[in-house]
Amino acid sequence: MTQLDKARPDTRDMLVVHTALRREIGALPALVRGVADDDTDRSAVVGGHYALMARLLHIHHEGEDVALWPVLHQRAPEAAELVARMQREHADLGTALETADSAVPRWQADPTAAAREEAAAAIAAVDRVLIAHLAEEESEVLPLAERVLTVDEWDAIGAHARSHLTPDTAFVIFGMLLEEAPAPVAEAMLGTMPPPAREAFHAVGQKQYDDYIAGVRA
Repeated sequence: MTQLDKARPDTRDMLVVHTALRREIGALPALVRGVADDDTDRSAVVGGHYALMARLLHIHHEGEDVALWPVLHQRAPEAAELVARMQREHADLGTALETADSAVPRWQADPTAAAREEAAAAIAAVDRVLIAHLAEEESEVLPLAERVLTVDEWDAIGAHARSHLTPDTAFVIFGMLLEEAPAPVAEAMLGTMPPPAREAFHAVGQKQYDDYIAGVRA
């Protein structure tokens, strides 16, 4: 690997985030539809998982809005239409999320068949927009970012996201990201954590995630 190669960002960490978003949001419509009428305990678990995934998606996109699109606008003016399209897709996802953000709590409060289907359909609509957006981002944006961003500029996207995680969900989200991460990428992501936090994740955080996700997928 040349020195220039070493100076280029490694965008595989974003693929890890995308994998988790696809897996968890893609599974949610079936999870919602699997909840029996009037099962408020189970609707609380599944609805809570939707809320966590919606929050993760918001954080992820906020990081791109703040730290990626402005740099690409400046550094790659030839990609202006691509960046504008990505921003429009973020707006479309925001609209779909607003609908689901209303439908899911209504279902949790009143877990009837009609409310359940409304919530499942709203999440499925989010998933449809998300799948298309992530595919284009991976095929078009990530190669561009690798060419024109510095390592520090790329790392700023992840740093922005980490700064918005709350202590009560940080280990669960981190475990979710690492579930399917290739070992070298997982090690690099763990390396972004301060040593005490990394030790705490190994000591209790991984089990916290395992217990959480087992409850969601039960």
